[in-house]
Amino acid sequence: MDLTPYAKQLAEIKKLSFERVYGSPKVVQIEAAGFEVVAGLLRFLVPAMLADAKNRSKRQEKVMQLVPPEYAAIAEKGTKYDRLLAATDFVSGMTDTYALSLYRKLMGMELPQGG
Repeated sequence: MDLTPYAKQLAEIKKLSFERVYGSPKVVQIEAAGFEVVAGLLRFLVPAMLADAKNRSKRQEKVMQLVPPEYAAIAEKGTKYDRLLAATDFVSGMTDTYALSLYRKLMGMELPQGG
């Protein structure tokens, strides 16, 4: 981008974007909350996925029931590294909306609707 004839204009757009969009209080608040959501999800998932199936607590068993089969299979047979990677892959693949919803449910802040 630095080699284009519009490098100066692009640099100004980047500067303004960070100042007025990415640095706005609303965006910063959302990003800050996102750190808590991601960390919170990992606080539930990592211990559940690292525990051997026979040694999981009731809570960890319930958490594992929420893990998609392809990640749960790794938690059953993978190395410790593979299990950690599966937990982070699962979280990183979530949409913001799904991550927030799952976090709220795991924290007991929201219960599923309907019957």
